[in-house]
Amino acid sequence: MQLLRTVRICQISGSTLLNDTSRWGALGFDEGANTEHNGRFYFFTGDVVRPNSNAEPLNNSHLVAWTEDRTILRPGGFHLQAVLQKGAFWPFEAGAPVGVTLSLEPAVSAFSYAGRVYVFVGAGPAHWSGPDQAIRLTAST
Repeated sequence: MQLLRTVRICQISGSTLLNDTSRWGALGFDEGANTEHNGRFYFFTGDVVRPNSNAEPLNNSHLVAWTEDRTILRPGGFHLQAVLQKGAFWPFEAGAPVGVTLSLEPAVSAFSYAGRVYVFVGAGPAHWSGPDQAIRLTAST
């Protein structure tokens, strides 16, 4: 058995970093799945913390971002760009009946094949994602 180690490179979310993700309405987010596709490295994040998290229906939704950087910049890591709609991050969503993915529906894996990206998300009964799941959200909310 060989002992492996983890090296911290950078923090990719927050408001005081190379990537000020708060400008997209994302104060931070959990890890998620990622894949390389057409020269970009895509991140399908976990739960996003929104500025008004107690009242925000898209709190714990998921952000999609990418980088084209091929080297780690010092200090700070790499430049990140989110998929945006009206200046804020556009929550990751699937067709009906799923809608916008929320807390218990994060991306768990992703891969690129034949010119398309495939993303797998957790899915469970709506009541596990919180009271807002009685009405499924769409990205236009």
